[in-house]
Amino acid sequence: MDFAAKIDHTTLLNTHGFSTLLEADRMPGFSTLRYDFHKEDHTQSVFTIAEFLVSLSDSRAPTLVILDSMYVWNSGRDEHLIATAFASMTDAKIDRLEDGSMFVWNSLEAKKAATLYHLAMLFGWDAYIYPTGGDVSAFISHDGFIELNTDGD
Repeated sequence: MDFAAKIDHTTLLNTHGFSTLLEADRMPGFSTLRYDFHKEDHTQSVFTIAEFLVSLSDSRAPTLVILDSMYVWNSGRDEHLIATAFASMTDAKIDRLEDGSMFVWNSLEAKKAATLYHLAMLFGWDAYIYPTGGDVSAFISHDGFIELNTDGD
């Protein structure tokens, strides 16, 4: 899984063919489904939702994930757990994630992607999910809901 700090966005986006997102200021498409996952009472349900979000991506193309609003909810936060998880997913030394951190994953990294989405839901982060070539993008909100967006009518 490729990782880029906010300062390296342009390079990562251009390398993986996401340069059209450089000027985007919102999720593409129209919101067609909203699901409030904060009502789930155990982490297995949330992980199942994370696995579903992974399945939206085209297996032959990369998917871009942008994390944001990572420090809205600070209580109960285990920085060591977060750093260890991200180090194992990216093979990069990440001392502290910052808003705007970007990840690109491919089909061989689906389990890592599910873990990334799961962490976003558990810790209350925003995650913008842009599959390449897919008709659906997704938004995980720090307020406990997911929106699926389509490019179609």
